[in-house]
Amino acid sequence: MTSYNQYDWSDVTPIPHEDGPDAMATIAYSAEYAHKMSLLRAVMTADERSERALVLTQDLIEDNPAHYTVWEYRRRILKSLDKKEDQQWLDETTLDNPKNYQIWHHRESTIDNINDERAFCRIALQDDTKNYHAWSYLMTLVRGKLGALVPIGEELDFVNRLLDRDVRNNSAWNYRFFVLSSGGVFEASLDDAIGAEVEYAADKIALAPQNESPWNYLTGMYRQYLPPQRLVDLEQLCLRYVTVGESEKVVSAKSTHALELLGTIYSVTDPARALAVYDHLQEVVPIRQGYWMYKQSQLQTST
Repeated sequence: MTSYNQYDWSDVTPIPHEDGPDAMATIAYSAEYAHKMSLLRAVMTADERSERALVLTQDLIEDNPAHYTVWEYRRRILKSLDKKEDQQWLDETTLDNPKNYQIWHHRESTIDNINDERAFCRIALQDDTKNYHAWSYLMTLVRGKLGALVPIGEELDFVNRLLDRDVRNNSAWNYRFFVLSSGGVFEASLDDAIGAEVEYAADKIALAPQNESPWNYLTGMYRQYLPPQRLVDLEQLCLRYVTVGESEKVVSAKSTHALELLGTIYSVTDPARALAVYDHLQEVVPIRQGYWMYKQSQLQTST
């Protein structure tokens, strides 16, 4: 790999960093890093956009990947030289620093091939399936392109693999909703799409009933695309995980999320049963007792 010190810098007068005479806590930069930054200040002052300046930015980024000024200068140089980014170097640097804002912004600013970038996101998400930088970037890549340039089926297959690996991956659930809604799947065939997703989510709920993600997925989907009264469609799913005894009193619940959703459903269809649900929620989720009491007060006020 080419290094900055392989170039002749004799024509450049370095501009050192100055903290002033009364600096209380100067940063202990290494001598080499300080020298490279002094060169950077000089070439940036001259607005030099050369091969050696490009290599200098690469060296400095490897020293400090979060230096946004260096990244921005690098982009200006690439544009002036009409060069593409060194993709292998960028991929390696990204995987070494996967939570770095500047790297992901740089990738977005220098996109060459959307499918290559989608593939890279999948690699990054295999290492950390909840890396919000990678998820946000992937959504940026496919937004407005689903169904045309980006096959919806490929994205759903990717999400399915992640959820098979970890059913609690809320990021994957969020992306699934994004793909279906942004890709126009719900608008194209609403009842069929909703039905398929209820079945899919129900299978995942069976694996971990107390996992909040698929419950939120279902309620969010219903609230986004259906009138409030349609939530009753999910009553039987909830009752798989809630045991109701005499006088409609809740005896036990394998999922407090199912119980909460029942409370929401009964608030519309049967307020008396909703009050009983919120009574039980106060027992099993006491940290939210004030909220459950508030929900009860709303019911009592409305009736």
